[in-house]
Amino acid sequence: MRVEYFAEGSADCPLILLYGRDSKDAQILSEALQKLSEFDEGRLAIHELPGFSAVDGCELFASHFPTDVGVKMIQSPNRFECFLRPQSLENIVGLLEPFCRSENVSATSFQYLDASGDAKLLISTERAW
Repeated sequence: MRVEYFAEGSADCPLILLYGRDSKDAQILSEALQKLSEFDEGRLAIHELPGFSAVDGCELFASHFPTDVGVKMIQSPNRFECFLRPQSLENIVGLLEPFCRSENVSATSFQYLDASGDAKLLISTERAW
């Protein structure tokens, strides 16, 4: 799965897009976010998960946080952190379920995972939304 930042080019921008057709990658992300939601603190480097790769050096971290802040740029131009409450992380795990099933990755589909921060976070089977 690729991790790419789009600063402009669409009304949805800025956004970070996670995209790819391998359901195993979505499952890895889902399991990692579930674990993160279960601890009082922690940080996950999404771009370093097995099967994930950063496009143009885009780095995305997820952090367990007491309030939902969403995606924030923490270092220009391509380093971001998504600060979310455990309940919001668990909600994302639920939103990832269709992408974790191999029978669903043949169709082109996307899902907004979070839109509360400075940039939206999306997952897609293609480099499109």
